[in-house]
Amino acid sequence: MSIAVIGGIRGMEKEYKQRMERLGIRPKIFNRLTSDLPKRIRWVDGILLFHRTVSHSLSIGAVRSAKRHGIPLVRCTPEAWTISKAP
Repeated sequence: MSIAVIGGIRGMEKEYKQRMERLGIRPKIFNRLTSDLPKRIRWVDGILLFHRTVSHSLSIGAVRSAKRHGIPLVRCTPEAWTISKAP
C-alpha cells in the first residue's frame, strides 16, 4: 500500500516515513508544489493531507486529483500525527 503525504512539517519527513513503514505503508512525501504532482499521486492508494502546513495551490491540486481518480483523502493536522500513539 502506498500513501501520498501532502504538506507536513519539513523537518519531520523522516519520522513520517519511519512510522508509515512500520505500519507496512510506502509513503510518498510532497512538501512543495511540482508541476507533475497529479501524475505522481495518480496511482497511490490514499492521500494524507496535512491541511495547516500546506500551500493553498498544493492542497487544491491534491484534492482535485483525489476526486478525479477516486483516491481516498484524509485531512488532519501535523500535530495530530506527532501526538498520536502510532507505533
